[in-house]
Amino acid sequence: MTTPQHCPGFEQFKNLKSFTCKCPKCGESKEIFSDEFDKKHTCDK
Repeated sequence: MTTPQHCPGFEQFKNLKSFTCKCPKCGESKEIFSDEFDKKHTCDK
């Protein structure tokens, strides 16, 4: 048996892109990944 080189599920997420978006109300930056574009996001502030 060999030790895995990556976490389980790595193959599923290795091609994700990340983007930094700014809140239109306060300007706070938030990192959003390409698989989250269809989701509603809220500002952490």
